[in-house]
Amino acid sequence: TGEEWYRPLTLYQYMSVASQTGGKTLRPMCASTADGIAKYVSKPGDTTTGMVYVDISALPELYGMKMDSDGAFFGAAVPMEKVIDFLQSNSAQVPAYKVLASHIKYIACTQIRSVASWAGNVMFTRLNPQFQSDMVTILAAAGATFDVLSQDSKVQSMNITDLLA
Repeated sequence: TGEEWYRPLTLYQYMSVASQTGGKTLRPMCASTADGIAKYVSKPGDTTTGMVYVDISALPELYGMKMDSDGAFFGAAVPMEKVIDFLQSNSAQVPAYKVLASHIKYIACTQIRSVASWAGNVMFTRLNPQFQSDMVTILAAAGATFDVLSQDSKVQSMNITDLLA
């Protein structure tokens, strides 16, 4: 079917794969949990032929979590359940985090949230605008911004509206 699969261990390796797709569609993935719902929201005729699948679950740069005076920061590969735990553990400093964490608990079940990344949910929504993502709603309400690495290795900061465009 022309599919390719990669599992880079560094961000440099990922960028190398991403820059050499040869016109094929690049699909970064962590746990591939979106496959369970894709069949309900995909458009007729959608195909995976010629895709370049890249498992980003081994990239340490995408697993970070931290909090500073600007807010909370989560790497793209951080599972939703870890986001919930982090928000709850820091809710004494920022009471709104408790509310955000409780809303994220409505997304999927614990088993899925334990492996599915928060960013995967957002990017699934970007690819399937008809999918109504609670994560996107939560992040939009919180005024979240996203640091996105472009193929020329530049980081661009954007809001949810720009990210989904």
